[in-house]
Amino acid sequence: MVIIEAHRVSCWGALIKFFAIETVEQCAIECATGDKRRGNYVAVDQGKLREQIRINEVTEAMRLAFALNDPRGGYLDPGERDLLSYALSQQDAWLLCAPDKAAILSAHRLTFLERVVALEEMATTAGAGKRQFGRNHTKDWLSEFRTKVRLGMA
Repeated sequence: MVIIEAHRVSCWGALIKFFAIETVEQCAIECATGDKRRGNYVAVDQGKLREQIRINEVTEAMRLAFALNDPRGGYLDPGERDLLSYALSQQDAWLLCAPDKAAILSAHRLTFLERVVALEEMATTAGAGKRQFGRNHTKDWLSEFRTKVRLGMA
């Protein structure tokens, strides 16, 4: 979850100042779930999150359009499914920050692969400086995985 990782490495403030960040309701909900007793749990203030970024509703029509355009996308978790459903409905310029292989594969099938960016790239662009991102949030990881996708190896 990108929002959680951005909070973990303390680049969230830079991101929301530089980018017009949007997400969907299911992703916002997922930011508040998880086992709070886990040592690596990262708390995301729901009230603050909802004040800082736009959180979009996803309709059943959007989910149906996604299912029709990517029949293999049914295995995505609800947040990723809704995020891609919403993205599919957009006409404007947008980028998708997704560290999940299944979501990236779905983005590829939807012809969105070039719109997928790593959190590290976004943070660098926003001037957040060097951070210790989880591997799947790095530019190198995304580049390697994109290459495998293009070559049919993923």
